[in-house]
Amino acid sequence: MKITGLIKEQKTLEYLKNSYGVVPVKGDSLIPIFTDGKEYFAGGFKWFYSLAFQFDSAGFKSAIDSIKRKYKDVSFNISLPFDPGTRMINYVLDLKGITDSGKRSDLYEGKTRNLVRKSYKNSFTLKIGQPPKDFYILYSASMNRLKSKPRSREWFAGLEKAFGESVVAISLFTGGESSNDGSNANGSKPGKLIGVNYCLVSSEYALLMFNVSDPSYWDHAVNDRLYDELVKWSIEHKVRSLDFGPSTANDDSHNHFKEGFGAKRFYIFNAKSGSLSYRLRSFMSTKIHNLGLRLHKLGLPRLERAVGNLYSHRQMIVRYIISGGTAAAVDIGLLYAFTRFAGLWYLASAVIAFIIAFGVSFFLQKFWTFRDRATEGMHRQAGKYLGVSVFNLFVNTLLVYLFTDYLNLWYVFSQVIAAGLVALGSFFVYKYWIFRTRPAESTI
Repeated sequence: MKITGLIKEQKTLEYLKNSYGVVPVKGDSLIPIFTDGKEYFAGGFKWFYSLAFQFDSAGFKSAIDSIKRKYKDVSFNISLPFDPGTRMINYVLDLKGITDSGKRSDLYEGKTRNLVRKSYKNSFTLKIGQPPKDFYILYSASMNRLKSKPRSREWFAGLEKAFGESVVAISLFTGGESSNDGSNANGSKPGKLIGVNYCLVSSEYALLMFNVSDPSYWDHAVNDRLYDELVKWSIEHKVRSLDFGPSTANDDSHNHFKEGFGAKRFYIFNAKSGSLSYRLRSFMSTKIHNLGLRLHKLGLPRLERAVGNLYSHRQMIVRYIISGGTAAAVDIGLLYAFTRFAGLWYLASAVIAFIIAFGVSFFLQKFWTFRDRATEGMHRQAGKYLGVSVFNLFVNTLLVYLFTDYLNLWYVFSQVIAAGLVALGSFFVYKYWIFRTRPAESTI
C-alpha cells in the first residue's frame, strides 16, 4: 500500500499540533495514526485525509481491524480507490507520467474540451499565487448562495500563515489576456475577481479546497477555465495526484463536472470505533452540528447560536443522557426485582424503586454530568431536584395527553416527544439553577 496526501507534510503536522493539539503516534501501522490525548485519528484529521493507493479490500479490512484492536476510541479518515460503504467521495486526477501540459486535453471528455476552448475566448486575466484580496468576499457570497456557513477570515489567515507558499490560488479576473506578473497584457491591472480555485499543495499532491466563482460568469465557462488552469499548473509543477476534493455521491452535476476532466472516483472511509460513550458522543456531535447548519440555511441566527452552545457542551450532554438512562434502568429494574423476587405489592415496589432511582439520578447528574463537587448545601439541591422531577412528571403527562388527544399521535410517539422536550428543558434547569458547573469541560 502507498499513502500520499497533505497528511505526510511537515507543515500539516505542525498546523494540526498548533491549531488542534493533534500529534502523530509513532508505530508500525501502514495507516498514519494521530491523537489529541483523548482519542485517536487513523488516516488523518478533518480535511487532511490519507489518499491510499495499491490497497485491496482484504488488506484494508486487515489494517482497520489491527487499528481497532490496538487503539481505543478511534476515528478513520481515509480515501480509497474502492467502495468500503460510504456516502462521501472525492475525485482524483492521476497525472503520473504526464509531463507535457499541452496534451492535458487528452485527459478530458469531449464536452469538457469544448467548454474549455470556449472559456479561452473570453477576456479574462489569470493570476496564480497567493489568494487575492477579494477572495473572502467571493467565497462568502458562494457559501451564502449555497446556504452553507462560511469559515471565518481568521481561519483562512491561520491556514495561510501555517502553509505559506503551499497555499496556491488560481484566480481569474475580468480584463484582457494576462502578462507574467498577472496584469493585463497592455499593462493595466486586473478588473473584478470572478473565480478562484483555492488549493493546498505538496511535492506530488495537490488538494482543491475551495472552488468559488461569480454565477454571472458561469455562461462564460469560468469554472472550466479554472479547472483547466489548475491541471496545467499541476503538470508543470510535477504534481502526480490532483485531488478535486470531497463531495457526496448524489451530487451528480458536480461529480460529472469532475469526471469530465478525467478524474476517477475515490471513496472516503469516515467511521468511528470505540466505547459506547465515545460513539454516542460522536453521534450527538454530528447531529447537533448538522442541526446548526440547517438553522443557518433557514436564516435563524439566534437558534443557530443556541445550537452552537449545545455543541460546545456536547460531552456534558452525552453524560446527561447516560446518567438519565442509567437512572431509568435502575427504576425499572428495581420495580421488577422487588415485585417479582421480593414479593412486594407493585405500588410499594414502584415507590421504593423511585426513591432509589432518584438518588442515583441526583448523584450522577451532580458529580458526573455537571462536575459539581461541592457538598455544602447539597440538601437544598436535592430538594430543588425533587421539585423539578415532580414538575417534569406533570409536564410530561400533560404533553402526552395533548399530543395524543389533540394531535392524534400514537401514544408511544407522544411519550418519546414529550420525554425529549422535558429532558432538553431539564438540562438547562440543572445546569444554570441547581448545579454549579466547572468552567472547563473534560472528557467523558
